[in-house]
Amino acid sequence: MKLETPREPLLVQLATVSRVASTRSAVQALSGVQLQATQAGAELRATDMEVGLRVPVSTAEVSRDGTVVLPARLLLDVIRALPGERVTLEHRPSEQDVEIVSGSATFHIRTLRADDFPPFPEAGGDAVVSVPAGAFVDTITRVQRSASRD
Repeated sequence: MKLETPREPLLVQLATVSRVASTRSAVQALSGVQLQATQAGAELRATDMEVGLRVPVSTAEVSRDGTVVLPARLLLDVIRALPGERVTLEHRPSEQDVEIVSGSATFHIRTLRADDFPPFPEAGGDAVVSVPAGAFVDTITRVQRSASRD
């Protein structure tokens, strides 16, 4: 897997998806973010087995397909600290890590076991529900103050 993307959009998308990653799980892969890159595009995924979130990385230019799982908090901290405007992420299977390059900075982050990351269910069939956008937003606005933040 190899891709290049602007740093700021990746940082925003990674901050969103990393909130879902589990912080207290016996399965180490649940504390990570799965980065899936195909010629159709790239996607970040995280789950705590109760909530799952997929976030497309629409600005990514994929050079080589692949899937890796990286520690969510560490990846977020590294991307936040990068000096350059663009970021290149390249999976190096022989070293079992991902090389992150931006400007003059280079980081190597060890990958987590991708086989341990649970598959996401595919939407479709009878499970699809359509809700008017205005009504959904109005309902969320009314109850958001009572939602737990932990």
